[in-house]
Amino acid sequence: MALSLESFISPKHIVSKAGLFLGNISFSMYLSHSVVLLALVFLFGSFKGADNNAMLVAFVLSLALLFTLVLSIFSYKLIELRMSKSLKTRFLSN
Repeated sequence: MALSLESFISPKHIVSKAGLFLGNISFSMYLSHSVVLLALVFLFGSFKGADNNAMLVAFVLSLALLFTLVLSIFSYKLIELRMSKSLKTRFLSN
């Protein structure tokens, strides 16, 4: 699969930039998705009886994806990058 995408993989191509960015924020996504899901369950309640309301489930899942992405981007830029820079300057600059 990766070899079939070889022509799209270059530093200037938008697919490469998006993939790299999603890879960079993946740890923040891993940490924030559970918080977002808990918040949405708190707001919307459990999904008991939601079998007949697929639109509600699709809406809540879309919100979960959107909020997880937004929270992950903020977490990555405001926490991860700053912490990484601070730790690099503290421990790697001799």
